[in-house]
Amino acid sequence: MNTSQFFLVVSIFISSQFAALALALPLPAQLMTPSEALKLANSEPLKYIGKYIPSDSVSGKIPSCVFRNSKITLIYHYCTKSEAPALSLTIHNRDNSKGHVKFYAEGDGRPVSQIHRNEYEQYFWKVYANPNSPGYSHDFSAEKYSSYYTSMLAARMFGCYVTEYVGQPGVAVSCTANYKDQQKKWEPQSLVFWKQPPKSWYKLQLQLRAQIKNIF
Repeated sequence: MNTSQFFLVVSIFISSQFAALALALPLPAQLMTPSEALKLANSEPLKYIGKYIPSDSVSGKIPSCVFRNSKITLIYHYCTKSEAPALSLTIHNRDNSKGHVKFYAEGDGRPVSQIHRNEYEQYFWKVYANPNSPGYSHDFSAEKYSSYYTSMLAARMFGCYVTEYVGQPGVAVSCTANYKDQQKKWEPQSLVFWKQPPKSWYKLQLQLRAQIKNIF
């Protein structure tokens, strides 16, 4: 067996292990809607846990910050003292059966916390709800999230999403095959949030920015 054949066998083995783990993990009873995730994040003060450099970071310099209360863990990606032009937040429910919700937004070059929904770039406002991949724990240290997100991407476990795509008319909102039975609930609630986020969405961003300024 030559070197290329060896690495092919190893990659197939690793992929099969992730697939086996994914099949062994119970599907969430009900994925969170963005409003549910936001409500939990705002229900109690968020404590700063720590920061880490994502394993897929291009520069190797921009950290993600981890915040937590008793109900959720929140990851603030692109966590820098001077706010980045893109906002990326992931909220993991302590109840593993609820998975996590990821928010991504860009404006016209201004920080997202300083603008409103109608100023977001059309094709860069996205909301996803996905199951947690095998091995997730609410008690992860900040450093653990780097390797966890690498394994999560490899496991390719997808749930529901709402966004717009270039060249496609209207809003794209759907759930993958394993979650089609949840779409009737998730779609209308998430679409309302996506079109017009509540005031608590903007409030959370400002609170996080205030905390981040004290970290650096």
